[in-house]
Amino acid sequence: MERSLYNSRIGRVVVFVKRFGITQVFMKPLRMVFAPLIIKLKTRRNFNFNGKVWPYFYHSYNTTWINERQIEIPIIISYLKQTKGKVLEIGRVMPHYFNTQWDVLDKFEKGKNVINEDIASFSPKEKYDFIFSISTFEHIGFDDGSKMPSGEKIIDSYKSVCQKCLNKKGAMIMTIPIGYNPHMDKLIAQNKFNFNKETCLKRIKKDSWIEVSKEEALKTRYGKPFPYANALFVGEYRKK
Repeated sequence: MERSLYNSRIGRVVVFVKRFGITQVFMKPLRMVFAPLIIKLKTRRNFNFNGKVWPYFYHSYNTTWINERQIEIPIIISYLKQTKGKVLEIGRVMPHYFNTQWDVLDKFEKGKNVINEDIASFSPKEKYDFIFSISTFEHIGFDDGSKMPSGEKIIDSYKSVCQKCLNKKGAMIMTIPIGYNPHMDKLIAQNKFNFNKETCLKRIKKDSWIEVSKEEALKTRYGKPFPYANALFVGEYRKK
């Protein structure tokens, strides 16, 4: 397995500080210690997505109850419930929360059904009917040790997945935190992806998200005023 910041202890700290700030280095351990109590005391609430109401997802892993995962997980579950056929997850996220059975493409992480290959060159023997990615594409070429410009590698990887991995009439969904990778934000703003549908959500309180326009979402900053993402982009591509 290729070495990177993500699979070394010191490297993970470096990435965390860069992404969330030094204050969160001290806050995260405290949150993890009190996670079971915090989650137990939280009021169960809902958010709107694509005309339907979904419950926020609260989990002790990776402080899910206070970051964008609280809406990303329900959003992806909403698509999975409608999915039939072979599934691929890009970036190992869902196995941290559930006992999953589908294939996972992740360059660095190890685990059940995980394929340790680079997304840009991955070519499966059998294509997939549904492909999804949770907060993964923004890392491509940005903080994964790649020498290729981030924007260029993101687009190349996206096109490669659509062409080499997705079946005819298959669907691909990706969620992207706005403000983390400026190269990704620029691609989204310039409509460089051929998404059939785009949805954006903005955090208006610590754990309250609403749908907004793409223009409004792109104005938000990562980590301010609330820790982690303050806006989320959801792109949906359906192959004809």
